[in-house]
Amino acid sequence: MLLVAACEGPFPKVVVKLGEGDTTAADSLRPFMIASDDAEATAAGALLLRAGGTAGDAAAAMALTLAVTLPSSASLHARGVCLVHDAARGETSALDFTNLDSFGLARAARTVQGTLGTLPWTRIAAPAANLARFGHPVSRLLAARLAEADVLLNDAATLTQFMSPRRRLLGAGEILRQPALAAALDKLRAQPRGAVADMLTWRKADAEDRGGVRRFTAAAEGPGAGAGATAFVAGDTKGNAVACAVSLGQAFGRGVMVDGALAPDPRPGPLRASLAADPKGRVVEASAAGGAAPDALVNSFVCRLDNSAPQCEAKADARAGGYALTGQGEK
Repeated sequence: MLLVAACEGPFPKVVVKLGEGDTTAADSLRPFMIASDDAEATAAGALLLRAGGTAGDAAAAMALTLAVTLPSSASLHARGVCLVHDAARGETSALDFTNLDSFGLARAARTVQGTLGTLPWTRIAAPAANLARFGHPVSRLLAARLAEADVLLNDAATLTQFMSPRRRLLGAGEILRQPALAAALDKLRAQPRGAVADMLTWRKADAEDRGGVRRFTAAAEGPGAGAGATAFVAGDTKGNAVACAVSLGQAFGRGVMVDGALAPDPRPGPLRASLAADPKGRVVEASAAGGAAPDALVNSFVCRLDNSAPQCEAKADARAGGYALTGQGEK
């Protein structure tokens, strides 16, 4: 089941009501929920969730896809924070990759998927590699940020990557192809799942009891601009959840490519990811934000699991033209 609803408020809203009057346990009726600042990234994650993948599979695919489709805010080298809830273990852990100089987001994606994922790694990286190789339409958000990207003047080769054959910066709807990034993703895709050299170290997530739930947070502070940040969330039907916020510091980072991907500015923040679990250890809220309030772009989901007919809602920030989906995976 998949329901998509337009919004009247500041955020586009997706609502699904399941099993009204059904006596099946709430957890077995829980839908998947997913939201990001880019439709292609959300679609890549949802495809894996519908195929029976976990929130870890979806989040990794979303991270790599955002590095292709929203290079103003994400890159294989982007820095950031993630929270991951493992429903089977009842544990919530954090990743902080704000101090990595290279392949921070790529390593975070591999760590999340290698820990929580169930699908083959090659399947996770395939959507992003294909989009980089064959191209994708430039979103309105990316087009707007390209129009203001003075940092791209720092490097002629990088600037050329984002120009049309007419030597103009690409506009919304025009096709962006990134062959060097596709080659980098192919190399990443060929690496074994969960390779130890690529795995980051988990740490215990900061937590506090508030409002009858346990709230977990991971955050980074700093002067980085919101235009250089993005965030995404994913929750699966088993109760696993991931929330990540990533940044290039400013739009398009330093404006230069390293191994086919944009290098980040050294100022990654501000970023924030949060999860909230009820007394039974079930995630009921997840949100992630890139940038400082009030300009931070927020993606989130909320689930009410107090009866046999849970109601869940995913929200993507309308200011980014984001995309949220809620639905059922493979039975």
